[in-house]
Amino acid sequence: MTSSNFTRLSCIEEITPGVTPGAGNFMGMRWTGESLTGTPQTAQSEEARTDRASGGQVQTGLEVGGDWNFEVSTNATFKAWLRSVMKQSAYAAEVVTAAASLSVTAATGVIAGAGVDFTVFSVGDLVRLEGFGANNGKVVYVTAAASGSLTVAGKLVDEAGGAGRTVRRCEYVEVGADDVTFTIEKAFTKLADKSIVYRGARGDTLSLGFAYGEIATATIGIAATGYETPAALVTQGRTITDPGSTRALNASSDVGLVIQDGAKVGFPIQSLSLELQNNHEPDVNLGNVGPEDYTPGEASIGVTLSAYLKDANWDFMAKKLSQAPVQIAYYAQNEFGGLAVQIPEAQFTFPDPQAGGKNQKVTLELQGTAKAPTAGGSPLRIYWLPALA
Repeated sequence: MTSSNFTRLSCIEEITPGVTPGAGNFMGMRWTGESLTGTPQTAQSEEARTDRASGGQVQTGLEVGGDWNFEVSTNATFKAWLRSVMKQSAYAAEVVTAAASLSVTAATGVIAGAGVDFTVFSVGDLVRLEGFGANNGKVVYVTAAASGSLTVAGKLVDEAGGAGRTVRRCEYVEVGADDVTFTIEKAFTKLADKSIVYRGARGDTLSLGFAYGEIATATIGIAATGYETPAALVTQGRTITDPGSTRALNASSDVGLVIQDGAKVGFPIQSLSLELQNNHEPDVNLGNVGPEDYTPGEASIGVTLSAYLKDANWDFMAKKLSQAPVQIAYYAQNEFGGLAVQIPEAQFTFPDPQAGGKNQKVTLELQGTAKAPTAGGSPLRIYWLPALA
């Protein structure tokens, strides 16, 4: 007998999709739940028999995949799988200004430093302040960049110039078209060499949620091609790197900023979530029971936001009728690092705020869909924020 506590998930990135590399370390996967499975597709025999018995069913296909559920923390396994679900083979390189004496003027959002080239950043970038005092580690939204001056939106306080300060645009991934696949082993460690292996596994969907009073959670929906219950563990003789136990992010204290249309949101938010669907369709082939590969479809991106109804968010009523795009950006981090999300243009559709009954707060329940940005670029960017040095 075994239990979920003795179930180990681990994975290794594939070089050739569907083929487990012959060498290299597996990565441990932190999880709160999983539904990975190989489910045969069957057809019932239509043959008539004089004994009235069924001719039985025949396997005609195989669906391989399921969900991987986990709490959001900055571990290497999640970082690798973000590339898969965003379909980008590598993170865009970080950009860091030279260390210099930088000052902050909160009222104008200006970060100033003589001779510092801030034009390495673009309007709309999310950047992090490092080496500062009261503003250290804050992520801000760039509204203008020039030599010697960077104008941003964010939760800033005045700070006199100080040496050794930098501004960093961290690594990020955007919606792409690259296949990043893994071999996953689900091992039942209380049993003797019993495991299930899923090959050619790639991220199909991503759900990322922040709600007040709760730990941030994520689900990656996985689509795979290969399925096996081998006689020996594929990880046998290999190192499985520890996924770590860094503290998970939470929405109550770790969300540092939410930006709407280039300015800090002026109303309280109770929850914020992101949904990405790559809409992979299986490629089938005679002689192959399972999918041979997958073809990605449209990258469908949804965002939902729940907020108390305020004067500051009443303009959403007009925007839902005109379908005027809204820019959304936010970040969450703790001492171990975090994530930042940028959606350049989302169009919202939602029911009117309703008074459900006596003594109930009236809320806006916004539901939006990200569209291709008018100025070009990706409809979704996710930054990976490392721990502060």
